[in-house]
Amino acid sequence: MSECLDRSDVDLVVTTGGTGVTVDDVSPDAVSELFDRELSGFGEAFRRLSWEEVGTRVVATRATAGIARDVPVFVLPGSVNAAELATAEIIAEEAPHLAGLATRHRVE
Repeated sequence: MSECLDRSDVDLVVTTGGTGVTVDDVSPDAVSELFDRELSGFGEAFRRLSWEEVGTRVVATRATAGIARDVPVFVLPGSVNAAELATAEIIAEEAPHLAGLATRHRVE
């Protein structure tokens, strides 16, 4: 993750898997340590959209997002359906805007 975030040609990072509640689901914990700012609205929106498919099981996902080293980072569940939902309904729409906001301070 750190190598990706240090690259000048990386505008967005998306990870999948490890967002559940078992002891080996550590992705949100590991990645959120790198966040300069959390995007709590992403997790809220993702869980709202997931409700129709998984119902109350939505409480078991710890999908999250944040800005790390001026790069939007999304931590998604490993489920193909969940990754497709998050990408199509949230990330594709918001990533360009978030990338611009995250780097706006660099533009003179």
